[in-house]
Order: sequence, then C-alpha cells, then structure tokens
Amino acid sequence: MSEQYPENWSGLQYPDWRSELLVYLRDGCDPSHYLKVHDVEFDLHFFFDDHDFADDPVGMIGLALFDEGEAAAIAELVKAYAAALGPGSKMPDVRTVNWQPVAEAAQKAYTLILKGGEPTFR
Repeated sequence: MSEQYPENWSGLQYPDWRSELLVYLRDGCDPSHYLKVHDVEFDLHFFFDDHDFADDPVGMIGLALFDEGEAAAIAELVKAYAAALGPGSKMPDVRTVNWQPVAEAAQKAYTLILKGGEPTFR
C-alpha cells in the first residue's frame, strides 16, 4: 500500500510530515487519547523533538505547513501542551492533567489543516 498525496501538497518539501501531523492531530482531538502515557510521549516527541513544530512553527511553512494560519494553529496546540504539562522536565501523571484545552487546540488545528486535503492509500 502506498500513500498518494493531494496535488496541492506538491510544493511541500516534506509531505510525509504533513501526513503524520494529520494523524497526530486527529488522535489528539479525543481527550481520552491523553490518558495513555505512551500516546502522550509519542505526541511530545513528534511536536517537541522530531520536528520544529514547537520551536518554530512558522519555519515549517513550505516544509509541512502551507501558511501562517496553519503555523499559528500549531503554535496554539504547542502552547496548550506546555500549559497542560506544567513546568519541569518530569512527565506528570497524565490522569491528573486537564487535557481538554489540548484536545480543543488539536481539533482547531486539525480542522484547519485538513482543509488542505489528506492523503489516500492505494
């Protein structure tokens, strides 16, 4: 099975990152997603470690994002994650965190970014 990207993605340097971003955003729309430490760790690695979504979402324009609106939506999601997790480097007990603002930010980002299409599989 291969992934077929929408034609309007042809200008992106890393369409595979965008495809993966859509999966993380879709999963993140559900607050129960965050009740599993393993899932939260994957999210954090994707947004904070593996890509520049956390450090420089505007810098992701042309790489995996189309425009400043998408970058702003991702910046809001990253801010919601940071607020939910609080200060420090230790992962809190995910069952005690209010994930609703993160899920809402993920929903807003997902809705916006999905407007640019999604891949199909053959």
